[in-house]
Amino acid sequence: MKRSVIKTVGYALVAVLTAGCAQFEENAARLGIKVERLPAPGAAPAATSNPSAAAAGASVARAAPAAPNPIRGTELDDIFKKNPITNSRRPETWPRVAIDIKAATPGIQAFSGQPLRPDDCVTFDIHLWRNAKDGKKFENLRMCTDAVSKEAEGKAFRTMNLLPRFTFHPGENTTAAQRTAGPTPPFYMFPQDIKSQQEWANNLGQGMFFLGAILLSLGYDWDNDFDRRVWVMNVPHSPPPKPR
Repeated sequence: MKRSVIKTVGYALVAVLTAGCAQFEENAARLGIKVERLPAPGAAPAATSNPSAAAAGASVARAAPAAPNPIRGTELDDIFKKNPITNSRRPETWPRVAIDIKAATPGIQAFSGQPLRPDDCVTFDIHLWRNAKDGKKFENLRMCTDAVSKEAEGKAFRTMNLLPRFTFHPGENTTAAQRTAGPTPPFYMFPQDIKSQQEWANNLGQGMFFLGAILLSLGYDWDNDFDRRVWVMNVPHSPPPKPR
């Protein structure tokens, strides 16, 4: 089996949301995502032309470049758009993609409506299968709030219901309840345990926006019932509350 590994260095989002990032806030607001404004760590105060603000000691800090989308510009970029479903009676079954979300910052696993910080990010691997014998693994990809906001603009996340969807068509094999990296998919597209569903697959948690942005970057249309070539292997869970 030909299987290569592509290691992608994660871009740590050191940038903070400060003045000059109004478009970012507007995009997030339209999606119902709240973004917490933070001061830039160690940033020197910038000059301001507002006398009253200067008198009050206000300053405007410059923001560092936001972390880019790690999928754009790679082989994974819009891969499903480049390989569309052309026959609904016998839909294409390749390429296939397995998504393994390995870590998430605490803000992502908070209930929907809580502020997201610009440095809230998910770390994930993607397993790409061109066919049953040709696989690649993209490791340690990192997507942060800014990239999610850009990908999600104008998209209807309310229709992203992966829970009941199967990953196979009649006559195909599956790994049943075992969620592996492939090439054979599991029975369901998304993990069926309650906590995964609450934090990542419905509007109770922020994870849905990040998972949705990954799918959008792959060119996946979750409204196409015939496209079953992607599945989520695992998602991280928030830690249990500390006893009082």
